[in-house]
Amino acid sequence: MKYIYISLFAFSLFFISCGSGSKKSDTKKTTEVNTESAIAYNNQMVLFHSEIENSMVSVFDAIDMSGYEDMLFAKEEALQTVENVREKVNNFEDFDGSDDFKNEILKFLDTYEKILKNELSELIEMNAGTDAVSEEEMKYYNQLYGSALDQYDVSFNEFSVFQQNFAERWNFNLE
Repeated sequence: MKYIYISLFAFSLFFISCGSGSKKSDTKKTTEVNTESAIAYNNQMVLFHSEIENSMVSVFDAIDMSGYEDMLFAKEEALQTVENVREKVNNFEDFDGSDDFKNEILKFLDTYEKILKNELSELIEMNAGTDAVSEEEMKYYNQLYGSALDQYDVSFNEFSVFQQNFAERWNFNLE
């Protein structure tokens, strides 16, 4: 009797695993896409976006209020966050057969990484010295800082427009 149960259990496992394997690809195609699933997808993408936002704020805070070592640390943490979020987004499922939302987040990540490696890195290096800063250097510093913020704002606004269009398409309001 024990062997019959074991055989039935093994047979059931075989059936379930084979059945769900073939249904899984079908299920992906036929998963109900509705307002609720769009909201859930948006919320997950917002979590990814928030990780990037928080990291960016930490770097700007470090530049504004911390010493050189803290700035370098914040920058390295931010670059690691970029890589972690990029991996999460790349491994995340598409929505309704489209990778547009993922691509928008990845575009934001690319801009953020570029700002980190260029303008913010240069700002951090300018803060390394203890010498008095000339008026010319201060002007350049402010230009770099402004450029970083401007690029960030443009990227953030592009993402916001995409997100608003996504919300309108799937009949929900952003909060």
